[in-house]
Amino acid sequence: MSGNRKILHFLSASDRINYGDLLFPIIFKKMLEIHKIEVDFDNYGIVNSDLSHFGALPTKSYKKFQEAVNKTKGNIIVGGGEVFFPNWRTLYSFINPYYAYVLKFKIFRKLDQKINLPKILLSKHSSIIPFVPIKGSSELFFNSVGGRFYGESKQNVIVANLLREANFISVRDKRTKESLNTYNINSVLVPDSAILMSELFSLNFLKSKISEVSNLERKKYLFLQLGINKGPKEINEFANQLLKQASNMDLDIILCPIGMAPNHEDHRILEEINKVSNRFKMIIPRDIYDIMYLIANAKIFIGTSLHGIITAQSFNIPFVALNKKIEKTQVYINTWMPYYQNYILDFDEINQLEILLNKWNSKNLEDYTREQKMLANKNLTTIFSKLV
Repeated sequence: MSGNRKILHFLSASDRINYGDLLFPIIFKKMLEIHKIEVDFDNYGIVNSDLSHFGALPTKSYKKFQEAVNKTKGNIIVGGGEVFFPNWRTLYSFINPYYAYVLKFKIFRKLDQKINLPKILLSKHSSIIPFVPIKGSSELFFNSVGGRFYGESKQNVIVANLLREANFISVRDKRTKESLNTYNINSVLVPDSAILMSELFSLNFLKSKISEVSNLERKKYLFLQLGINKGPKEINEFANQLLKQASNMDLDIILCPIGMAPNHEDHRILEEINKVSNRFKMIIPRDIYDIMYLIANAKIFIGTSLHGIITAQSFNIPFVALNKKIEKTQVYINTWMPYYQNYILDFDEINQLEILLNKWNSKNLEDYTREQKMLANKNLTTIFSKLV
């Protein structure tokens, strides 16, 4: 570090192709530049990765993160997402398809529960869970994170003690804040930082970045995304009902995956839907900008992805959240967009789509979003002011 430059270790799940996770370090770094804060910025995941072809920032490994923190101190930023509290095994299964595959076998799962192979391989065996790191002599900040404690355990007590040592914690929904409150952990409630994306990436900028999808801006279309383990049981029935609704509204249907990491694999279920009718158009995005552009120009976003919904909100696009069993989406909408609670549907309720879209109130969403962008910006300004 030289002059007034600050050392910043940014830690997030941006080492896998999952749209929302890739946004966190990009948005944080851009906001640092806007606020003219000079930093030595290093981006970390649990493994080395270079997903720059997909618009992402490369990551250094968790071991490198631990070494750098011990050597240079500085500031640790845990950069958003559902980081409370996925374990090493879960996170590694989202990155390594071979590991994800062998976890399907009971005998391996039992063995791995005892030895915790990913923790041994990927860390210096000191962090209980990756995204609640040991602070040491560094400053530790959590930026609009989500998740909650499960049950009662010794691990919860250990993690809670680590969190109490943090310099600042901002959380993105009421469920997370209430969970931390049960362990007397102070936190501030703020929107997900991705709400700022339309301020950072204008439609003109996105158009300059995108590939062959640019001609779609002249079409009226519905954007559909589904996660592999979060989709409908009756694919044909859902697809046919959606086709009927889209036809009534004179909309094309774009199928676009935004999570392609193991155990996300939107493309697999969307490929099944694509087989139902040639009226669907499947688009495999080249990078995060294709995804952002397609959502920002849609007449409506429909999907299971929270960050698909937040992208739609940021660009003031109507949305419907699918699958009421997805808790993080429900609690986020209830926290920040209570007027839109009726826009969370199960798959057998998709026949309500036309009615809901006709009732959509863009002015309400615009008002919510304007206030939330101010809160998200204020949250980042607070973190920036505390950096050493």
